[in-house]
Amino acid sequence: MRLGPTENRGESIGLTSADRVLDVACGRGVTAAHLAESFACHVTGAELGAESAVAASHTALESGVGSLTGFVRADAEALPCDCESFHVLVSECRFPDKRAAACEMARALAPGGRLALSDVTVHGSLPPGIESVLE
Repeated sequence: MRLGPTENRGESIGLTSADRVLDVACGRGVTAAHLAESFACHVTGAELGAESAVAASHTALESGVGSLTGFVRADAEALPCDCESFHVLVSECRFPDKRAAACEMARALAPGGRLALSDVTVHGSLPPGIESVLE
């Protein structure tokens, strides 16, 4: 699977195989698996939804990056990681308490780390093929 915006984001933040990445609110793990596959970096996905967290593990295994990824069930407002644990933090989601989530992300990010946040807003119908990726 090729995810142009995700790959471009990885390139723009200088993602390398030496990076430890945290994907906050990783959903079904598509972004985490894609970053691991494209950049050979280790990605930890944090996802609140139980079904999505399990699906994320399956996505990574099916993509052949199970050894580069790990997924935990976690709230973005209370991440289960040590301070300054990650070189890169990505998220493609909105949060109910933006301040709490931002504080947790800052706590998890190592000094000099990189942060890539995005949110998708769609007006009208989705292009063919995109709807299934967002499920």
